[in-house]
Amino acid sequence: MFKNYITIAIRNLARHKAYTFINIIGLAIGLTCSTLIFLYLQHEFSYNRHHSKADRIYKILHAQRQSNGNVRYQFAAQGPIAPALAEEFPEIERATRFMHRDNVYVGIEGKEHLKGTTMVADREFFNVFDFPLIEGNVQTGLQTPFSIFVTQSFAKKLFGDTSPIGKTVSVQSKFFDEIYTVTGILQDIPETSVWELSPDLITTTVPLKSAERMKEVWENWQGWGPRHVGLTYSYALLKQGESVSATAEKLPDFVKRHLGNDIAQTDHYELMPLTQ
Repeated sequence: MFKNYITIAIRNLARHKAYTFINIIGLAIGLTCSTLIFLYLQHEFSYNRHHSKADRIYKILHAQRQSNGNVRYQFAAQGPIAPALAEEFPEIERATRFMHRDNVYVGIEGKEHLKGTTMVADREFFNVFDFPLIEGNVQTGLQTPFSIFVTQSFAKKLFGDTSPIGKTVSVQSKFFDEIYTVTGILQDIPETSVWELSPDLITTTVPLKSAERMKEVWENWQGWGPRHVGLTYSYALLKQGESVSATAEKLPDFVKRHLGNDIAQTDHYELMPLTQ
């Protein structure tokens, strides 16, 4: 019986060639579009999910209510927020902060400088995010003054096939202009990573207060004032099982303690999931 159904279907398709052609083309286009949409959505929803703790990591947003009632968001906030949250909120396991600069010039002696993105982070950074090393050691980098981690592809641009471990690179930046020693090679960062978490180089050398050229960086790293908003990105890692909504409810009092009641009337912080 099934064979008869197939025979009848083929005869009908052959009898109505134009109709058959239109239906087949329509079906092919529909399947193609559906597949492309699925792949696009799969790509978009995979952002930042390569971090093993991604479901517990939250970005700290600074929000300010304008005179017209609209809320203005800044993705960076005051530098001291991360360590203060880690100290005052028992539900926060760790918190980290970093500065990210694009289009800085990086080079080695005798070679033209390349443009790259550079990050200066605190020592909690590698405890919150996953940035696997293919050569070197994170602890060595943390203990070595003015050390730097370089991604595999950027290291190849600078040093070719030669191992860069122990070699120096110069970074020309307004905020962390210095000579750094390479102590680790980072695995190339997946393309499904947001801009601020996709640097070519990472240093955990916290800005030095005694260095005059680092004065502005230090002020932004330590200052609570409104003018210090805009350079430092902060992220918090919640403990397993902790409620983000319950944590967020405590933020208004946190703002009052550190910024004062007047600023708390217009400014507040929000926690945005890393995977959002």
